[in-house]
Amino acid sequence: MNLLRLERNRAERSGRRLVLMLVESPSLLKPGDRTGAAEKIQYALSHSTRDADIRGWYQDGAVIGVIFTELPLAGPSISKISAKVNSALHGSLGADRLGNVALSVHVFPDHCEGCKGEGSGVEAI
Repeated sequence: MNLLRLERNRAERSGRRLVLMLVESPSLLKPGDRTGAAEKIQYALSHSTRDADIRGWYQDGAVIGVIFTELPLAGPSISKISAKVNSALHGSLGADRLGNVALSVHVFPDHCEGCKGEGSGVEAI
């Protein structure tokens, strides 16, 4: 959480967007799960995000977070980023298990000028 706070402050100072994507699946990410779902989700996230993006537990055993830092206002749309991650999760987990995963996207700053409707609140995928 401290890292998220630090990155949010950095985004506010730089005038760039920060996107927090949460991948939630208490049934697939629970500790001791022997299906390998957590590893598959982590693999999909590592192959569908940049090296500069920060990945880690947002809530232990239930939610993985990805912080997309330093996104210029004219950069890739949130829907493109979400589609890329969703596609990687589908390929890694399969359609049946993907139904147990919820993605949500939080964009900071909350009132992003020039974000074309993508600058506030939460976008559920």
